[in-house]
Amino acid sequence: MTTEREPPSTDPVESLRALGFRAPREALAALLTHAHQSHFGPSETIEQLVVIERRAREATNLARRTKAAALGAFKPIDRFDWNHPRKIDRALIERLLGLDFIERGDNVLLRGQSGVGKSMLAKAIGQAALERGYSVRFSTLAAALADLLQQESLTCGLPRKQAGLVHGQHPLAMLDRVRGDRGRPPRPGQRNAGWGDWKATS
Repeated sequence: MTTEREPPSTDPVESLRALGFRAPREALAALLTHAHQSHFGPSETIEQLVVIERRAREATNLARRTKAAALGAFKPIDRFDWNHPRKIDRALIERLLGLDFIERGDNVLLRGQSGVGKSMLAKAIGQAALERGYSVRFSTLAAALADLLQQESLTCGLPRKQAGLVHGQHPLAMLDRVRGDRGRPPRPGQRNAGWGDWKATS
């Protein structure tokens, strides 16, 4: 018994989608209509198709990484009240938002009283990293430790590299609610971020 194959679609948009194009159908249709009305040549039409397809894939990739980052809801950095903390080195925070510390492989420690905005600023840095194409993971210390212990039990003692543990999977791993160092003096190499007992460690 043989089954008849459906004839290929004569709709160019459907044909592009069948080939794996991720751009929205409406965007592809609008481009093809514009290309026809503007008498685009083949090369120009292909160039424009590549542009909108790249944008669509970048948007999909960003959405996937944003979901995996688990940042949750937070105010954007342009809505942060810089006057709320008693003291803060805004220039230092803005340098952190530039993400140079990721390329250098530096660690950053944010310290301060509860409610002054440490988590919000950390999430803003994470969002900036996502928009620059980095993989990010935000978690509480307790949740990260629980995840590591669970993975250790599931992998039955496999080497860390084979087990695929959290450590090393994300260029920017962010731990919130780390409370074990309250009141301790800064370690050598810590730089005062100008916000009470805030420190940025590298």
